[in-house]
Amino acid sequence: MQPADTPAILIVDDISSIRTVLRHILGTEGFAVYEAGTGRAALQLAQGRSIDLVLIDAHMPDWDGPQTVRAFREAFPEAPTRYVVMTGDPTTLPETLDVHHPACLVHRIIAKPFRPATLLEFIRQELLLRGASRPTMSGQAPDPAPSVWSPPVGGV
Repeated sequence: MQPADTPAILIVDDISSIRTVLRHILGTEGFAVYEAGTGRAALQLAQGRSIDLVLIDAHMPDWDGPQTVRAFREAFPEAPTRYVVMTGDPTTLPETLDVHHPACLVHRIIAKPFRPATLLEFIRQELLLRGASRPTMSGQAPDPAPSVWSPPVGGV
């Protein structure tokens, strides 16, 4: 069992092998890791839990990344959770995932493929931006402004 102050990350991706790799990378570093194969399952899993960061695939069959993030924000409007979207093609994202657009729903975009060490550093930065409070998914302060990040060419 993880200590109460262990950062919790929810991985949402319809491809189980990606969830498995991410769970291993994040779990090895001591994060509490939850995973869901659909946006709907992720929303249900988050109920009553302290989720610090949601790492979500942009393209899934039930709800895509924007739909899932929108559902989280509607269900938990005051939660300080950070929302990060993973995508293989950041050039085709809708305005709700464009961190330079006012309608953006997420804090960052991670372009696949990425190196594990780079992903971990990026997640640590996002958790610092999130702040120290750890409420359940029922409320707290609003999120800071979004930002964008892409890995160097040749990521793993």
